[in-house]
Amino acid sequence: MTAEQKIAHSRLTLLQLAERLRNVSDACRRRGVSRSQFYEYKRAFQERGFEGLTDKPPIPKSCPHETPGETKEKIIRLSLLHPAWGPQRLSDYLRLEGTSVSPSTVRNLWPKFDGLVKTHAAVMAAQSRCCTAG
Repeated sequence: MTAEQKIAHSRLTLLQLAERLRNVSDACRRRGVSRSQFYEYKRAFQERGFEGLTDKPPIPKSCPHETPGETKEKIIRLSLLHPAWGPQRLSDYLRLEGTSVSPSTVRNLWPKFDGLVKTHAAVMAAQSRCCTAG
């Protein structure tokens, strides 16, 4: 018997204990399970049988606040076209085009695309040498 099957069997015995005692609260107290968890097990068992009592694989994580791919592409395209522009200027330009993105989002996106930070750093260094040399 696998570990998953043992867990499912333990949950099944909880359901059977509650049925035998005719008292969900008492069965949950004896097994150290909350009543809400008990009813989740019961619903899963009614819908899918013994298989419903096994643990489901975790849901892949996604970030609801992640910058959309289209916006990322615009940022990268503009960053490569205008390497002297900083995050604030790129953000302002995108806002004029109808895409609202913060300067920090622009700056945080650069390291994820190889060469952008180096390009911007080189341009900024060249500009500072040019301006301070005269």
